[in-house]
Amino acid sequence: MQGSQKQAGENERIELSLDHVTGLLGGHFLKVDSGDQLPRELLPVHVYARNNIFSPTTQEAFVSMSGTTPATDFQRLLTWNGERNFYDDVATFWLIASLKGAMEFEPVNFERWNQLTSQISEVGAQNDPVIWAQQWEEKPFDQLELSDLALIQDASLNPAVSGAADATDAGVDFERLPKFFINETEETTDETEEETDEN
Repeated sequence: MQGSQKQAGENERIELSLDHVTGLLGGHFLKVDSGDQLPRELLPVHVYARNNIFSPTTQEAFVSMSGTTPATDFQRLLTWNGERNFYDDVATFWLIASLKGAMEFEPVNFERWNQLTSQISEVGAQNDPVIWAQQWEEKPFDQLELSDLALIQDASLNPAVSGAADATDAGVDFERLPKFFINETEETTDETEEETDEN
């Protein structure tokens, strides 16, 4: 999110609602940049997230804010309401790098993320390694299949199993996916297998 030179309306904001999402992150979940010269106007972001799995493939911060906006103003941009979210061993949850003002904003880890109660509300969140049925981390995203997102079904090792607020597995619910998406994935897999057999 890079903002705009146009002044935002008083009640304008961005809202994200996520429920039973498996997010494989190739970078930040949210990146905000207000520019390195004249500051750009940025809209507040309100996130409502429940029953999700967020799994990063890099060491980048989950939320990153940078630019000429003062750190205190950056902080006021984010409101997070979460319930039963499972973070796959995220190291840095929030990083602010402001070019304006002397205030230092230390990188926020999971413990401090839960302490920022004026902006962050998390109920039942965990930040431990998620145990996947497949080793998908080395595969390009465009080659991932639905089976790669399955969880090892051992709740003692994998808290995301039956860990959602509705007592189902956190993350994507395969039963609720559109049928055309499932069929298309299966057809692609069949075609790949046929090409392998021919070769």
